[in-house]
Amino acid sequence: KQVQLYYLKNAKSGLCPEDCGYCSQARGSKADIPKYRMLNEEKLLEGAKAADEAKAGTYCIVASGRGPTDKEVEHVASVVEKIKSSFDLRICCCLGLLNEDQAKRLQQ
Repeated sequence: KQVQLYYLKNAKSGLCPEDCGYCSQARGSKADIPKYRMLNEEKLLEGAKAADEAKAGTYCIVASGRGPTDKEVEHVASVVEKIKSSFDLRICCCLGLLNEDQAKRLQQ
């Protein structure tokens, strides 16, 4: 049997404008979780390095919220380009609902 290892990096935590009662990331949640805006390039690249060192096949960048802003998509896409040129990792992004242009930008 084979195990596929994925390394997840929470790029944006809490601060979600939605109010889903079950979710610790929701606006009204009282869960004791870290709350921060989108991580900078350095932190996301550190995550990729950790994924590579852990021999993970896939590095997943995840973010709270209904969906990213265009600026956040551009930021993540730029970082992903750098990750791909530096590490032999598959990339997965779970950023919420995307519009068609955002999805195409991330697909590049």
